Amino acid sequence: MDVGTQTEEERTVYERINNEPVIFRGLSSSELKLGLIVSIIVLLPICTLLGYWMDRVLVGIGSIGIFTMISIMYMGTFFQRIKRGRPDGFYQQRMALLLSRLGLKKLNVMKYSGRWSVGRTTY
Repeated sequence: MDVGTQTEEERTVYERINNEPVIFRGLSSSELKLGLIVSIIVLLPICTLLGYWMDRVLVGIGSIGIFTMISIMYMGTFFQRIKRGRPDGFYQQRMALLLSRLGLKKLNVMKYSGRWSVGRTTY
């Protein structure tokens, strides 16, 4: 199919195919997995210590599931607000720039702002 003969609806369908679909409250499947892993890693020691402090370790370990669901709900709401009105991948690029500025990750794009030269001299 020629690009000039595509309708506007066909173009949007093709563009949406390349994007990861939203699964839950503004989170895509990879973001949801990452959120689950991070919340479990953070909540495991906190809830276990809280259960040990109350002399109910199993209650503390069981509460990890409840607090994980609550944290995913809030995380989804937070991501909905971040993504609203922004292009796909916007906040991932912003996070990569932040990590690059902090020296934690090497950035694979040019971020030079100024006059560019082709490197030739004029005779």
